[in-house]
Amino acid sequence: MEVINFDYKIGNKTILKIPHWKINKGESYVLLGPNGSGKSTFLRMLNFLQFPTKGEILIDGKRINKGKDCLEWRRKMALVFQEPLLFKGSVEENIAYGLKIRKYPPGEREEKIKRVLDLLKISNLRKKKSSELSGGEAQRVNLARSLVLEPEIFLLDEPLVNIDTPTRDKFLNDLKQLFNKLTLTVIYVTHVRQEALFLANRVGIMISGKIVQEGSPEEVFNFPLNEDVAKFVGVETVLSGKVIGSGNGMTLVDVNDWKIKVAADGYGEGDVFLCIRPEEIILSNDETHTSARNNFKTKVEKIYHYGHFIKISLDAGFPLIAFITRNAARELALSEGKDVWASFKATSIHLIKR
Repeated sequence: MEVINFDYKIGNKTILKIPHWKINKGESYVLLGPNGSGKSTFLRMLNFLQFPTKGEILIDGKRINKGKDCLEWRRKMALVFQEPLLFKGSVEENIAYGLKIRKYPPGEREEKIKRVLDLLKISNLRKKKSSELSGGEAQRVNLARSLVLEPEIFLLDEPLVNIDTPTRDKFLNDLKQLFNKLTLTVIYVTHVRQEALFLANRVGIMISGKIVQEGSPEEVFNFPLNEDVAKFVGVETVLSGKVIGSGNGMTLVDVNDWKIKVAADGYGEGDVFLCIRPEEIILSNDETHTSARNNFKTKVEKIYHYGHFIKISLDAGFPLIAFITRNAARELALSEGKDVWASFKATSIHLIKR
């Protein structure tokens, strides 16, 4: 599937502007971006529920026109929304509905229903009423209702957003296994970074209606192209600096008159952003605790508690954000106002030219 010169406007406001986008057969592509960035609108257009102001969709190299072409391809797709929206009746009746509409004979229907119940691990729910299902169970039935039709292209719009965390983690793992097992082209929309990291062969970042970066999860999350992408993919520290020297595989950057060493070469003097992920920062009470090239005395400004880890806001003459475990915070006896050493390797910094 390929998109060419896609524009979508409401009045004078541009909602989507996508010069070119393509997904390969059998690929799991996650479109990641903040709420309101246009992800769901784009997904509906790929399913021919909405149409762009201009542009075209090609499938297998053929332009898909409104009318008969769209109907033919919509029958080869399945779109799963955030809300399950199940019919009254049993799980079995919900899953069978599309097969009945397409006039599959009873024996074939039974075979397909049994297979998809097993795939989604909900065989025990077969006779249960849809009104009696939990949120996670209802969404599994919703997926089964779509997958039983054996789509070639599977589109999912934030399917886990309304599911509680323990159920979501298990669901996410089952989705990964499902995508690996079936020969499906998957387009998955989410604003949750962990879902993209776990599910994607390839990630696209959409911001303000534009896909601003694509690549493997490792490329996108570790080497963002600009400041907006860096902040969205979890780079908590983005510093403005100036390159003052470069050579022998190392670049020296001035940040508020502090010198930071970066394992990068080929940078001429100029303005840059330094991106440092919070998990790369090591905290200690002793300056000699680490061999990292960058080692700064800082003051703890704020401590945020997030379940299993703690987020620490630091003042090093420039702002730093670190993530540490609860045990580490206890061992360091951290408190707001305390001085602590923050270290990070030169190899852990990603530079973006400004």
